[in-house]
Amino acid sequence: MVQLALFVLGNLAGSFFCSLSEAALLSSSEARIRALIEGGDRRAIRLLPLRQDPGRTLASIVFLNNVFAIAGTAAISAYATQVLVTPTAMLVFITLQTMMIIAFGEIVPKVLGEARPERIAMFVAPALVQVRRVLAPLVWVVELLVGWARPKHRIAPGEEAEIRELARLGEEGGHIESEQAELIRRVFRLDDITAADVMTPRRLVRALPEDATMSSLRAKLLEWPHSQYPVYRDDLDTVIGVLSLRDALEALVRGDESVTVGQLMKRALFIPTSRKVDDVLKDVQQAHGSMAIVLDEYGVTEGVITMDDLVEELVGEAIDEMDVTAGLVKRVSRDVALVHGLTRARDVARFLHCPVAWEDDEQENTTITGLFSDALGRIPVPGDRLVLAGGLELVVRLADPVMAVRVRARFVRDEDVTPGVTPATPAAEPPANS
Repeated sequence: MVQLALFVLGNLAGSFFCSLSEAALLSSSEARIRALIEGGDRRAIRLLPLRQDPGRTLASIVFLNNVFAIAGTAAISAYATQVLVTPTAMLVFITLQTMMIIAFGEIVPKVLGEARPERIAMFVAPALVQVRRVLAPLVWVVELLVGWARPKHRIAPGEEAEIRELARLGEEGGHIESEQAELIRRVFRLDDITAADVMTPRRLVRALPEDATMSSLRAKLLEWPHSQYPVYRDDLDTVIGVLSLRDALEALVRGDESVTVGQLMKRALFIPTSRKVDDVLKDVQQAHGSMAIVLDEYGVTEGVITMDDLVEELVGEAIDEMDVTAGLVKRVSRDVALVHGLTRARDVARFLHCPVAWEDDEQENTTITGLFSDALGRIPVPGDRLVLAGGLELVVRLADPVMAVRVRARFVRDEDVTPGVTPATPAAEPPANS
């Protein structure tokens, strides 16, 4: 009976070691192991190679664990039949053995291994090195057989949908911050939007003629505080370069007021409107610039993209709603913009690429304030909402006695919206004194 108990405990110890090692190795982080090495922990040096090549290490652990689970259990059962003579005793023994294997051969060691992965992995690393060395020939044979059966073309793990889902689950579980999850989602959106979606439209582009001198540009450089300016020859359809504000200021500081824009400009980068934003980012980086000129299929200038525009698509745009002046369309996200009430409705729809079904040319060319006034019969007030056929939603954020000052425009892509106007809900009036 004592020998049987020793056999059972030895088999459990082997299964415990294998499950503990497997859980610790899978849960350990290579980054944390490297940090331990940099901190002077010599035990982590032996663990690092096992973590960098976990495939063969795990194969050795699984192989050894199966030896304990199958061969060990079979040998113990055969020995038990000689010691335990009654069927009842044998049934009780098998039941207890099964429960102990599940508890101490699987559940407990895996919980411990996941709780303190690096500490336990460093503790078992010397033994794992020896196990891997002894079982290397057998593991090699298994890998050879698996290689024949494995499909030649496999779908690579970590595809976009999987990573998006992991980000969502991590955010819901509190493992990553919501800002980090949103950044991951924005990275993947770069492949879904084009240059036309993020560019500053032609109407808002501040460009300089190539023959303008620095002395003639003093006032404009103060009025247009941008870091880059497109340079044109005859009109904006013949952009020939880009002028850096820094180069212009350096020329003024040196006193070279007679130097022209054409003499200071640098080569321009041209991209089509259909180019994906992630490719545009690579183009701008490779060109060592911070601005790209966006052209349509006929070579006509449609707008410009700066590095700031691309970065804002990743991290979002922190804007002050007070920074909305007449005629300006300020992008907040792909489908949302802040506009002034004097901005033409057509320009807002084009900026958001919203296919509005205009009733007539007059409606298309009226201002945002005009749209609300026609629909409501009065000057718009904060809270008024107007939806146009095609999915353009307009909500007044701020208004003065004669016009809307700030309006939030949104292209509602995937929702069922009914065109129409919704007046703002009036504030509750105080009860009259009796």
